[in-house]
Amino acid sequence: MRLLFKQRFLSWFDSFDIYDEAGNTVFTVEGRLAWGHKLEIMDMAGNHIGTVREEVLTFLPRFALYLGDQYMGQIKKEFTFFKPRFTLDCGGWQVEGDWLEWDYRVTDHAGRLVMTAQKELLRWTDTYTIDIAQPEDVLLCGPAGYMNRKTLGLALPMARKVWRETFGEKVDFDQLDRLTRAFFDRYYAKHGVPVKPGLHELLAYLKERHYKTAVASSTRENEVKRCLESAGVEACFDAVIGGDRLRASKPAPDIYLMACAELGERPEDCMALEDSRNGILSASRAGLKAVMIPDQWQPDAATQALLYAQCERLDEVIALLREERAI
Repeated sequence: MRLLFKQRFLSWFDSFDIYDEAGNTVFTVEGRLAWGHKLEIMDMAGNHIGTVREEVLTFLPRFALYLGDQYMGQIKKEFTFFKPRFTLDCGGWQVEGDWLEWDYRVTDHAGRLVMTAQKELLRWTDTYTIDIAQPEDVLLCGPAGYMNRKTLGLALPMARKVWRETFGEKVDFDQLDRLTRAFFDRYYAKHGVPVKPGLHELLAYLKERHYKTAVASSTRENEVKRCLESAGVEACFDAVIGGDRLRASKPAPDIYLMACAELGERPEDCMALEDSRNGILSASRAGLKAVMIPDQWQPDAATQALLYAQCERLDEVIALLREERAI
């Protein structure tokens, strides 16, 4: 996937237009008068979707990132010689530029290339081409990334509603859904279903100690089962509940209440492992102990207040379970 960032001519506050590969404007970035740099990001309909705000009185440049009014994390410049380097603490990404500060590489926490940015020369205004290296990272970048985060944890009917509220009634959500499923089918066929670090260690621990387990996902149940089978872990779960079995999607508590009922356990005796705000809200409202394992989204202060715990890897949950047994 490729995006083009182009600064507007005679722009007073560093305003940009962002185009897709077909030349369509997908975002606009408006510079605002503020103490320090402030950039507001709008979607194609002119709706405000995010803000980048410079934090003043810091030794090195630091920028706060907001999705809507929700704080997502920071971009922080590191102390380096010659080549600039930045850290995005909301995704564990590293950004490193060349000594001219024209070209940049973005890598994830494991050192894998996420995207590159190259400055195009002989242009009247600053223009950068962004190339996203891996197909799975398309869901974290550009308009797809914005909508993916906005609908993370929602079942299909609710996601359709959010898309239409954002882009209008003309959006062909069913076609979008078919293309998205086709994309994942191709990706899974080629690369397999990715699993979170520590999954197999946690499942082995749970099986050895005879814990009851369930998957409660907003995704269609047949797709959830297909992914579990492809990852070789379907037999590890006593129940699988997909979002198409309920009328009320996450963040409603219904799906977790159903999972507890199928396991024959009280919600207060169960623990939910989640990576989305909607999932945490659902589990908390159902009365489960909500544990966050951040992935595409970092919890804000309101979400952290609902958490029983937060772990970086799934196998870190083992320590929580041991503490529970010791009580």
